[in-house]
Amino acid sequence: MQKLTYFLRPYKWAVLSMIVLMFIQTFGQLLQPHFTADIINYGVLEGDTTFIWRTGGIMLLVVIFTAASSIGALYFSSRLGATLSRDFRKAIYNKATNLSLSEFNEIGSGSMITRNTNDIVQVSSIFVFGIQFLLPGPTMAIGALILALMRDRVLTLILLGVVVVALSVGYVVCFKALPHFMALQPKMDNINKTMREIITGVRVIRAFNQQGREHDRITNVAADYAQLSVKINKIFAVFMPAIFLAMNIGTIFILWFGGVRVIDGSTQIGNIMAVIEYSVHIMLAIMMMSWVVLSIPRAQVSANRINEILDVENIIMDGTKPVPAIESLSFKNVDFAYQDADESVLSDISFEVSRGQTLAIMGTTGSGKSTLVNLIPRFYENTKGSIEINGIDIKDFPVKELRKTIGFVTQKPIMFSGSVKDNIDFGNSATDAKIAEAMDTAQATAFVEEKEGGLEEKVSQGGTNFSGGQKQRLSIARALARNAKLYIFDDSFSALDYKTDRDLRVSLREKVKDSIFIIVAQRISTIKNADQIIVLNDGQIAAKGTHKELLKTSQIYQDIVYSQLDEAEALA
Repeated sequence: MQKLTYFLRPYKWAVLSMIVLMFIQTFGQLLQPHFTADIINYGVLEGDTTFIWRTGGIMLLVVIFTAASSIGALYFSSRLGATLSRDFRKAIYNKATNLSLSEFNEIGSGSMITRNTNDIVQVSSIFVFGIQFLLPGPTMAIGALILALMRDRVLTLILLGVVVVALSVGYVVCFKALPHFMALQPKMDNINKTMREIITGVRVIRAFNQQGREHDRITNVAADYAQLSVKINKIFAVFMPAIFLAMNIGTIFILWFGGVRVIDGSTQIGNIMAVIEYSVHIMLAIMMMSWVVLSIPRAQVSANRINEILDVENIIMDGTKPVPAIESLSFKNVDFAYQDADESVLSDISFEVSRGQTLAIMGTTGSGKSTLVNLIPRFYENTKGSIEINGIDIKDFPVKELRKTIGFVTQKPIMFSGSVKDNIDFGNSATDAKIAEAMDTAQATAFVEEKEGGLEEKVSQGGTNFSGGQKQRLSIARALARNAKLYIFDDSFSALDYKTDRDLRVSLREKVKDSIFIIVAQRISTIKNADQIIVLNDGQIAAKGTHKELLKTSQIYQDIVYSQLDEAEALA
């Protein structure tokens, strides 16, 4: 929790103002029983209406001033809570977008969402309520005890006994609740992860009629969370009645012994009223402090989970060299292994491709094709060897500058909510002419113009109002609009029909003739004209060469080719 207090530094004056106003409010509340007692003792009992009006007027002014302070404190606390939540989310976003995919996958998207929503609410709330309740609480309790002691020492001893009981109950509740809070947030992660899987895979679930199975799965996960929440609420359920019971019993004893002391002349009726009011103030202070203290364990767990993200040491470090005009890209004895994995996914990968050339990568499922191309924009860091641009290791370049030179199309096309134009111009700042050119090359112009809104047609979240092939072509257009010097297409033609595939390849030839073009594909027709083809098998290069060369030298390549083409087509 302490690590996150530096988020308060930019708002130190707001925090200070909030604290001052809260203490003014506290002192104003403590003065009310004092005025009430004086009005009863010296005004009502002695029939002095002048004293009643004068003291009542002062009391009214104090109430107005206290109310103004309360409104001011509420204003600052609301702003502080909102700005802290914003800053926490901004910090997590900035950290998450700079993590390598290995680090991000270790946290998990479901957990990341929970930490960015529920955990931040818990932490920002505890900061605000800690200042609002926890700081003035002791002042309220101690001040009330002192003022009660000044009114009647004997009755204050009764009040002190009630305070001890209330504090003891609060301690026991906190002690019992802490372990349950520690286990609560991971269960919330599990709910988010499961729900995300179900929503993402809803079509598959329906296709295989597994609604009942998935219903049982989410029910079990939610029930697990609910059972623990019920346990925590049962513990809390004891707290409030116990506090009120102690307060009411204390009030009975104060009235009982106070009445006896009034009869024998040891105290006055107004003093009894004051002590009772001070007991209410003390109980309220204890309840507020206990509520905050009870929330601290849960907030501490949430703070630790936020810090787990912020404290991740990013393995992707920026270099300082400017990215040159790309003339060549080379892999030199590159290995890659996922974090904590026993074996490498890629081993001893070496090749070179120059500007104006096309490199095709193919292989069986799980051979490491996508992993290989993900090393180029440094989504992952190679564990051995070097990846070089113009003979300079890519680790020497700033990550953002490196990625600006790359037009990347992911294996799964990603579309964002907004317009078609927004998706194509995603981070490119391209002109309308450039967007139109990219759409023509990607064979996307026809179906976009058929849409009622054209380029302004709204894209639903995830692009669900477009087909798989349309999303692939829009993703390709997005990459082409960047006018990059290095293009990477990771299995980006799989959803296209053969005619569209052919037309797209023809138009791409002219577009990428001055760039390096790396394509991952399974269709032989897509890659057969590449200048160099790499065949991966179990993370290693099994063969390397042109289409004709591999037909003569690689059994794996032959098997793939002849599974798709007849001999005449393969040799054409």
